[in-house]
Amino acid sequence: MKYFDVLSKQNKQVQDRINRIAQQLEGVDSLEAILNIYQKESGLLHFKVWPYHVRALLFISVPLCLLYIYTTMILGTPFEDNLAIYVMLVCLIVVFGGWFGYQGKPDTEQLDRLLEVTQKKWLSLKHHIVFNQMSPEFENSLKQDDQTWATSINTFDELHGLYPNFFSLGNYSNQLTKCISGCLSMNVPYLIYEYEYVDEETDTYIDSDGDVNIRTDYVTYHDYGVFLYGLSHEQIDIHRGSGHYYPVRWEPSSLTFRETFTVSGTSEQALASFLQPRVVLSLHSFLDELDSNRMTFDQHGYTLMDVSSELFERKNEFTTSQIETTQDVIKLLPHLSLPYLASWTVYVEKYLNHYFNNRS
Repeated sequence: MKYFDVLSKQNKQVQDRINRIAQQLEGVDSLEAILNIYQKESGLLHFKVWPYHVRALLFISVPLCLLYIYTTMILGTPFEDNLAIYVMLVCLIVVFGGWFGYQGKPDTEQLDRLLEVTQKKWLSLKHHIVFNQMSPEFENSLKQDDQTWATSINTFDELHGLYPNFFSLGNYSNQLTKCISGCLSMNVPYLIYEYEYVDEETDTYIDSDGDVNIRTDYVTYHDYGVFLYGLSHEQIDIHRGSGHYYPVRWEPSSLTFRETFTVSGTSEQALASFLQPRVVLSLHSFLDELDSNRMTFDQHGYTLMDVSSELFERKNEFTTSQIETTQDVIKLLPHLSLPYLASWTVYVEKYLNHYFNNRS
């Protein structure tokens, strides 16, 4: 019973520590503050249990010793004459030993939540972003120029309803499922999103009885893109391939650009003014470097582009299995990053600097 008392006390201490850390993380505003919280709350984040090799020895040695005593000393018969009893008792003792050895094994759900909150908070502060909500700068962009069309938007996942032509994939359902939002150094707010759409596909097949049946499958797809605000209020679409989104086609002077992209807009004057030769040249390089297939400008000041799913990928992310104490978190956190997002941000800022200089 003493063993259980120790575990119960230890479990309570770990739970309290996790709760205290989670509460303090809510108002943290620097990377150093996160590390200080874990340093201050120094201690276990996992409940202690008997080591695996100790449990293994117990599972093997204890049943054998007890059965040897029972068969030879109490029953007074050779060990092999009581094989049935041996098997039965081995099963009982192993079950009991397993239950005993795993008492206090942690429910990792609480620690999983803490580590996810910690890593998101670290990445938010490191890259100056927010997850799954609009950044203040992006939210403010919806209020510019008396944009009454945007008054109904309260959360990022409602943005796709304003662009039905772009977010109409999926004959069963579609939605924006997650996002990263921030602001570039050129005061250009951005929101990178994951767009999930589901197609309902039906197929007929003949079963073993010769009956015709209908099978329905739901196939899920994901696309990734970004909203940028403040580049242009003209309605212009640039995409690889044929066809045009707006009614007026435009052919820039660059032959290589024309061979790669189709350009359309609402007026020739706007297209000619926007697609100046220097802008066309840098735009071609920009889209190729980012491997982007489309760049669309709308009248509200937003630019939509497709991006890679890699922008959401975390480097050196860690899980519960890697954490024993708060010191493990302190050791691993500084290596956590969003490398593809950081590279994308640097390159886009470089392009925007060139873009605004050539537009002025």
